[in-house]
Amino acid sequence: MTASKAGAPLLSLLGATIVGVVLVLLTGHNPVLIGEEFVDRVVLRRAGLEESFVAMTPILLAGLAALLAARVGLWNIGIDGQVAAGAITAAAIAPRLDDMPRVAMWGIAAGAGFLAGAAWAALPALLRARGGVNEIVTTIMMTYVAFGLVSWLIKGPLKDESVVSPATASIEVARRMPRLGDSRIHLAVILAIVLAIVVGVVLRWTVPGLLSRVVGEAPAAADLLTVPVSRYLLVAFLLSGAIAALAGVSEVLAVRGSVPGDWRPSLGLAAFAALFLARQHAIWLIPSSLLLGMMAYASTVLPRPTGLSPDFFPMIEGILLIFLSIGEWRRRSAAAGQVDEPVTGGSR
Repeated sequence: MTASKAGAPLLSLLGATIVGVVLVLLTGHNPVLIGEEFVDRVVLRRAGLEESFVAMTPILLAGLAALLAARVGLWNIGIDGQVAAGAITAAAIAPRLDDMPRVAMWGIAAGAGFLAGAAWAALPALLRARGGVNEIVTTIMMTYVAFGLVSWLIKGPLKDESVVSPATASIEVARRMPRLGDSRIHLAVILAIVLAIVVGVVLRWTVPGLLSRVVGEAPAAADLLTVPVSRYLLVAFLLSGAIAALAGVSEVLAVRGSVPGDWRPSLGLAAFAALFLARQHAIWLIPSSLLLGMMAYASTVLPRPTGLSPDFFPMIEGILLIFLSIGEWRRRSAAAGQVDEPVTGGSR
């Protein structure tokens, strides 16, 4: 991403920060204290950086899922439902593979979660690719179905009877994905970063990656080039759902070990904020997701020393997304104006 292209996201981030400062002042809090505590606890402390990378991982995977759909001109609003599908699948399978090596258990659980996410995205994908049905509506509906199904499974067939609160059976700590040395950073963090790099290379340097951009930005040109548009829409959306599910898988295999009955993933907002911050570039999703991971961690450690509500940082994410959306709208309006502008000059 060039410096000029990075300017709009940075301006959006500045605008969201200014609005945040104003809101902090209006509620009687000290913005200087909040800024100092954020830098001290999140940026300068090793524990803060490690926890930020951990919080970054599901955001990065969800952002990649949003990117793959957006690449072909689709909006996967059902990311949270696909995350839930991946998490419950991994939680149902992994504890039952105690007799297998850890790596095999991770691979089978992750593969099953990957397929579950693709399956959960299949109906919206087919309706969009074959029937032209708006994927925004269908993915929202599928998310509500996913939450209801997961809740029923946790409180019913998959409930661990050895615990009081409804939850799935827990994976032993020794069999979860390992941490790097004595840090909090686990293996899934590295795998998510590697996946982002792979996706970036595929989208930028391969024929399917380049054609997917044509499908998303110029479907009429794609038809003229005899590109199978419906197939690209279908495959991209299935992969989007599958990678979103890996965010849930990583939470189970590396962090939580199980799925509690009251867990509801809420990664959709952060995923799209990261996507627009990165200007839909896979590699730039890594730092943008890390920034949002820092904000997620800050929402857990800043309320006590500053008196700030834990909901403040999710609210800032929403404000940031509004600024980013306005910037994207202005960019597209300017591009459309340049296309429509009549050609002037030349010989008289």
